[in-house]
Amino acid sequence: MIKIDWVKWYPDFDEVMAVEEVMHRLNETDEEGYGYKMIILNEDNTSEPYCNDRGEERFYDMEVRCYIDNPYDV
Repeated sequence: MIKIDWVKWYPDFDEVMAVEEVMHRLNETDEEGYGYKMIILNEDNTSEPYCNDRGEERFYDMEVRCYIDNPYDV
């Protein structure tokens, strides 16, 4: 499991381009055993799931709940 925290998910950021390149390569390979599931938690209490259907491990469905507490919100 890889956790990336506090990264703004904008397509032109180097970190985001690197993760998306890995996802692209995993989607394009014909070899078995290369699966991933990724959930992006957004600031507006939404989420975006990404995954492929490959891999030796079964990716179980998951529910994402995001609670944002802003102490400065008046």
